[in-house]
Amino acid sequence: MKQVATMCILCAFVLLLAPVWAQADVYRWVDEKGQVHYGDRSPAGAVTEKIDMPVAKVRSTEAMPSELNDAERRQRQKRIVETLAAERKIREGARQKIRDDKAAQQAKCETMRIELEESKGVNFYYRRNEKGERVFISDKERKLMDIAEEKKYRKDCSGK
Repeated sequence: MKQVATMCILCAFVLLLAPVWAQADVYRWVDEKGQVHYGDRSPAGAVTEKIDMPVAKVRSTEAMPSELNDAERRQRQKRIVETLAAERKIREGARQKIRDDKAAQQAKCETMRIELEESKGVNFYYRRNEKGERVFISDKERKLMDIAEEKKYRKDCSGK
């Protein structure tokens, strides 16, 4: 029974020293080609420099004096919730703008499509001059205008 207790104490001691043993040395050296290398073992025949590595600080489980009391913690949580709500509102506004822009584009495309279909059923075209008078256009001009409108529709509406 005494041997078991001794073994338990020895194991506990070894486990407590494990982090100290695990902290390996780090070496820096430059090879013949001028490249810098780092490693946990010093290569034979190379000029090395031992680097002091910072030790990781472990936070104790005791309450730190800098920790927040309940009122400060609630106030901080409230600020976080308000910030998240504001960010959510901004994102939703951006999404709504995208939806509105898409709906406006679809309406514009639908209007262009209807105008294109109507223009194919009309036998002649005219436009108004500066005085507001009708000026009829030739068939050649009309075909060029139809082609231009068709291209614009395809470009703006992706051929929908």
